[in-house]
Amino acid sequence: MQKDTARYATSAKIVSCLTSTDNLVNTDNTLNYIAPTEAAQQAQLAADPTLKPWVEAVSAARGRTGDNLGTNYPIISEQLWTAVQASLTGSQSAADALATAQAAAAAKTK
Repeated sequence: MQKDTARYATSAKIVSCLTSTDNLVNTDNTLNYIAPTEAAQQAQLAADPTLKPWVEAVSAARGRTGDNLGTNYPIISEQLWTAVQASLTGSQSAADALATAQAAAAAKTK
């Protein structure tokens, strides 16, 4: 909320400009990103069909805090990255590291 509500119209113009399909496509193509909206993704695909696997991956992506993890996300995330590191360094097999992570996450989120 802004004290000067007269600025709302200008703010709305800026947001509209930044989120328009044409501007999303131009910006995301410049930065080698896949656009966040279906309309912009379709425009990217029309220009470059080889982006199809990337558009599909972005469409299937979910936020890190998805799946109703809520405040448990940092606890579960820590256990997971610890397991990945243990596996990569060879201190545990992947299966053992993930089993350890599962048990630790379950104990810490009760």
